[in-house]
Amino acid sequence: MNTDFSALSQIDLERFLPLLLIYISINLVLLSCACIDWFRRKDRIATPTTWLLIILLVQPIGSILYFILGRRMTA
Repeated sequence: MNTDFSALSQIDLERFLPLLLIYISINLVLLSCACIDWFRRKDRIATPTTWLLIILLVQPIGSILYFILGRRMTA
């Protein structure tokens, strides 16, 4: 297994910082919206605990999947 991380020191972080900040911002907005919507609809969602775990643990795809699939799966 290669454990030589010296190549990482050559990466110019200033170049990638704007993209990283945009990604983090979008991810936080998606996570916040999905959690708020889940909290409001948890009584009407078929498997609320499963969807909460998906939202929190599979980022950012979990939030997107919740909005596409989870909101339609009502009990």
